Amino acid sequence: VVGQEVISVPAGDFYCYKIQWRHDTNQDSEWDEHIVFYDYVCSQGLIKRSVTIKDSQINGETGEPLGLADFNRESVLMRFRL
Repeated sequence: VVGQEVISVPAGDFYCYKIQWRHDTNQDSEWDEHIVFYDYVCSQGLIKRSVTIKDSQINGETGEPLGLADFNRESVLMRFRL
C-alpha cells in the first residue's frame, strides 16, 4: 500500500487504498521499473486498475526498430449496486 486517495469513476467517488504491484518478469532479482501497476481498492472492492508498460520497442513490418512507446491500460468500475 503506497497511499490513500479518492478515486472518481463513473460509478461514483470512492476513498481507496492505492496498492502498487512490483514485477520481476525476467527473474533477475530486480524490480522491472518499466512496469507501473496500481490497484485502487476500498471496502466495496476493486475500483480501478492501471497498468503502464514504458519504453516498449516498436518494430516495422519487416522487423526494423521504429522507436519506443508507452502502453497504458485502465479498468474502472462503471456501476455499483448494493
